[in-house]
This record gives sequence, C-alpha cells and structure tokens, in this order.
Amino acid sequence: MTDVVSELPHINDHPELKKATVQPRIVRSPPFSKEVDGATPVEGETLPRRNPDLQDRLVTRPFPDVATLFDVVKVAARKYGNAKAIGTRKLLKTHKETKRIKRMIDGVETEQDKVWTYFELSGYTYRTFIEYEKMVIDIGAGLRKLGMVKDNRVHIFAATSAHWLAMSHGAASQSMPIVTAYDTLGEEGLKHSLVATGANAIFLDPHLLLNIVNPLKEAKEINHVIYNTEHDVNPAHIARLKEAHPHLTVHSIDELIVLGAENPVEPVPPTPDDLACIMYTSGSTGTPKGVPLKHKNVVSARKFPQSLSLHIDVC
Repeated sequence: MTDVVSELPHINDHPELKKATVQPRIVRSPPFSKEVDGATPVEGETLPRRNPDLQDRLVTRPFPDVATLFDVVKVAARKYGNAKAIGTRKLLKTHKETKRIKRMIDGVETEQDKVWTYFELSGYTYRTFIEYEKMVIDIGAGLRKLGMVKDNRVHIFAATSAHWLAMSHGAASQSMPIVTAYDTLGEEGLKHSLVATGANAIFLDPHLLLNIVNPLKEAKEINHVIYNTEHDVNPAHIARLKEAHPHLTVHSIDELIVLGAENPVEPVPPTPDDLACIMYTSGSTGTPKGVPLKHKNVVSARKFPQSLSLHIDVC
C-alpha cells in the first residue's frame, strides 16, 4: 500500500480554519489526469489515466490515516473541528404548475398537459465537523440499541440528503454495511434488493413508507424502519405500515439519534477489507444488480485531495 503525505495543514497549525466554511472549488488547473507513460495498449480499451503528479503508482488512500469511510468522519472532525461541515435546507412548500407541451405521437405533433413540480426551500442550516461526528456516532449507537450488530445490513431507500449521508456513516461506525437503492426503484426491484441482501433495517424518505408494505411481505428480515425528517411524514402511512407488519419498530431518524445519545456505545470500526456497501442499479433493463464494495474500494476511489470533505459519494 502506498502512503501519501498530505499537503493539508492541520487545524491546530491554522486556527482560522476552525471558523472556515469548507466549500468545493477548483484549486488546480487542468489537465487533471493523463495517460500513464509506458502503459501497454489493449485492443478495445483506452489507456489508463492517472493524476499527473502520481504517474508512477496507484494511490490507495487519500491520507495515511484514512482507510475506511468511518475514518473520513473521524479525521475530518480532528482536522476541521468547529468549521461548517454540512448544510441542509428544509422543504417549505411544493408548487405544481400545469403547462402545455408538444410531443410527437405516431408521427403527429400533439399538445398535452404536463404537471411541473417546483420546490420552495429554506435557507441553509449547518452542522460543524464535530457535530456531524457526534450525530454519526449517535446513529450507530441507536442502531445498536435497536438490537443490530456488526455485519447487519442497513438498506437506504431515499434521495440523497444530509441524513442519507449520516445514516451511511452511522452504520459504518458499527461495521454495518449499507445497501443502496434508488428512491425511484419499483416494488419488485426493491423487494429483490431487500431479500437478496437480508437487510435488517431500512432508512427511507417518508413519502415512500407505503411503497414498502408489499415488499416486506417477503423481506421478512426487516425489523426496523427509520424515516427521514427532512420532509413531513403522514401519520396515516405509519399506521398503515404497522397494521400490515405489526412486528416492525418505526422511528424517525431524530428519534434514533436521541436513542443513541441516551444509550452510548463504543464504535466498532470497520477494516479496509470489510464490506461497506452493496449498491443496486435502477433495474431498468431487468432485475437490479447489486455491486459489493469494500471500504478500501470506496476510499481508493477518492481523488488526491487538497481538503478532506465529508460530502463523498459513499457508493
């Protein structure tokens, strides 16, 4: 494994970073990659490309002490402390507007009504790197309090959000792999991903609660449902779900965080060779396929950084 010495300054050497807002920006000029010198051409394939500064080797870690997704959280909190880490906006109102559009149907141009949806959002609220780390650890402890243990799987069936990311990192803090599925996946595809992976809990956006009623008839290993609070929940949907599956425990992610804070446990850190994620495709051309990724796979996919951001594509 190649160790990489980071150019990133430690926060203790630069106190101003404690109040910084870390934002993505371009800090280098292109080219960002180049063909590897001396690479052997393979018919039907392009030549491999690498960072121009690292032509002689593969980089397996962005920093020597970042080997897993949980390490990303810990190292970021240590380096950036009270700097702003992650920002979110609340959905205030949904607006719908009907417009006439032109479409070609059987070669004939036809006008049809189409409903367009617009979202009115609040301003951003932020968590610091230390606050985010605390939330992640509390989520992991909350999962443990529900009875889950190392290697149990947490299915994430939701749109990308701050809570999506926190749930993934919280599971990683207890060595629990996540299973990801598009929130647009149909019932059959969702059922397939639940049954095939034997997931024990599912995190989802509240408007998807009724979408799991039928899949859970066969995905019997799901015992815990956790819904996102970045959107409003319909209590009738919770009642319908529990009526269909009385064995389920249903919690909001806020309740899970409180549960973990009130019942703290030590993290169970994963190793680089532990399973981090099983990522499911959309299933648009057949049965969805699950791709298993280890922590070292995900970490090694990160680019050589100028800063260590929490906002990474987990899978």
